[in-house]
Amino acid sequence: MEELFKGNPAKFPSNNTEEQNSVYKLLDMLDKTYIKPDPKIIDKFPNTDGEITITDQQQYPIGKIELQIKTLPSKDLEKPRYQCDRPFLKHCEISLLPVILIAVNAANNIAYWFHFSREALTELSSKLSGDSITLHIPKENIISYTDKGYIEEWTSIVRRYVARK
Repeated sequence: MEELFKGNPAKFPSNNTEEQNSVYKLLDMLDKTYIKPDPKIIDKFPNTDGEITITDQQQYPIGKIELQIKTLPSKDLEKPRYQCDRPFLKHCEISLLPVILIAVNAANNIAYWFHFSREALTELSSKLSGDSITLHIPKENIISYTDKGYIEEWTSIVRRYVARK
């Protein structure tokens, strides 16, 4: 068959496989009793990669959180960090739902999370001098197969947002 158009179709981004692996690893590590994830695995949607619904023991929804899921390089395991750009920070500022960044290192079965509260955004805005800022994620904000402390923390965040209405 004669080729009608020269060249190739659009390709997936170079980090696509790594990002997919991070999402799959995160989904595997999350406690499915309390966390009901709805991620966008391959998307073109800006700012977030889906949401999670937090439930109680009886599976009643408590609330939702928007997620931004990124790959954490092994070199950043001791001091987890992520480069946040201004448009993403603006999204966090105007979002009606809490926004949490989760930096996943699939190879080491670990992830770290950060909630972009109004206080955190205020602090970041005071330090932002260009188009992005390095966010240092607290090492105690951990997600792993054995550490489930995030469930209580996220439930508390959601309850505070619901109480604001």
